[in-house]
Amino acid sequence: MKTFLQVFSIAILVSITGLAGYAQTSSRKPNHLAQGQGAKSQEARLSVALPELATVRQKQGGSMTGQLTKLNQQELTISRGNSSESLAISQINNVAFKGDVFIIDDDDKRIRMRGPDQTSSGQQVWREVPLAAFNLQEPPEQAILSLGTVLSSEDLADILSISRDSTYVVQEILFESPGTMTIKAAPVD
Repeated sequence: MKTFLQVFSIAILVSITGLAGYAQTSSRKPNHLAQGQGAKSQEARLSVALPELATVRQKQGGSMTGQLTKLNQQELTISRGNSSESLAISQINNVAFKGDVFIIDDDDKRIRMRGPDQTSSGQQVWREVPLAAFNLQEPPEQAILSLGTVLSSEDLADILSISRDSTYVVQEILFESPGTMTIKAAPVD
């Protein structure tokens, strides 16, 4: 009986140690997977340029033109000179962009990429983009789009491949459904 208790005690200790090791291994796997998913969504981020003028057309009629300086899930802000005006996203039909496009180079210089008379081909239409996927940068001439949940992996790979040599310029944003938008953009060399 004494031998049985010793063997039983050792078996329990080994089992507890094994379970602790298994729990430690199991708790590491989700973190590793989460990092992989984070890396994938990082890759799905696309930098786009915004032309200097945005014309906002409201659903009730009327419009205003200026520079888009804020866009979030609730509202957008258009600035003209020293004044700004904010509108609820629910009141907006679309935002059409025109004018010069500027990018910031590696030396923090502002470079004009395209003038107002140039047109681009190869327009892309990205539908049902969550409002939260659009991150306006400072200065507000560029934005980061997270398109991983919107596009197929093949389409996303094509767009990211094109973006290595070209910059996508946003031409129009449409607010057709609550919480999402449609973005029209074209690559410019």
